Amino acid sequence: MPLNLYARPAGLKTELQLTGLTSTTDATFSTIIERASRFIDAQTYRHFYSRVATIELGAGGPPVWSQQERRYIHRLFTDVDVVSVTSLKVDEGGDGTFEITMASGSDYWTFPQASASPTKPIRAFDIVAGRSSAPQITSWPTSPRRVELIGIIGYDQETTAAGTVDGEIASSVTALVMDAGHGIDVGDTIIAGSEQCYVSAYDSGTETLTITRSVNGTTAATISDGAAIVRRVFPAQIVQATMLEAQRIYLEMNSGNAGVAMVTDGGPSSFRASWPAILNTIRDFRVAPAMAV
Repeated sequence: MPLNLYARPAGLKTELQLTGLTSTTDATFSTIIERASRFIDAQTYRHFYSRVATIELGAGGPPVWSQQERRYIHRLFTDVDVVSVTSLKVDEGGDGTFEITMASGSDYWTFPQASASPTKPIRAFDIVAGRSSAPQITSWPTSPRRVELIGIIGYDQETTAAGTVDGEIASSVTALVMDAGHGIDVGDTIIAGSEQCYVSAYDSGTETLTITRSVNGTTAATISDGAAIVRRVFPAQIVQATMLEAQRIYLEMNSGNAGVAMVTDGGPSSFRASWPAILNTIRDFRVAPAMAV
């Protein structure tokens, strides 16, 4: 089952000028887009979908001088992007028990500074020296796996309003009926409350979505009648790069030749030009491999 698509099958068919002209199913296009989406993840060394996770962080280092704060800070880097933190705990004694619950603002600051911007994921946590209100600890543990983070992992969790539910459904039901005028289509990841669901099919006649429940580490729950639904949206450059790669995959599959878009009377058409275009589109989102998992 394809999940976490950065583009829609309908959009890919439009780009390929195949709308209404192909028997290829949405499921096949979804698989192609998922492959392209994971390719973009691999090329940027990060992922743009969001998931609920519990991770253990590496070791903190020696204090560093913060030019911005004009004082020394103890910085703990994460190996992944963090959207938001539910809890941050420290194993003080090294016994596997995370007994100190750190409080944002008083015990640590996030880096970059947390903001409403969807384009600045958290990459580190700072304990600042010389504050008037002393934090619970003065530096991060220097041994690995001594800090536990529970939160939402990913580049961002930007969403847009997508409509309301027509009729309550239980946590085990996979058919979700929407009120007319919604903005959801196959390939979308939608959020109801705190639960994420993947949309694998859409019947426009009955406004019924076929959904995979509780994806990306979330928990299935009853979705109430009239509940507001939002859908995940991704940076425009990531959508564009995913589309370019998905088109390459589709056309190469249909040409029957690796690296060839199609064969015409003029000879084979190569994909060489699309590769630099993809890299150029995603260049501002790439991080160093050492900072990624």
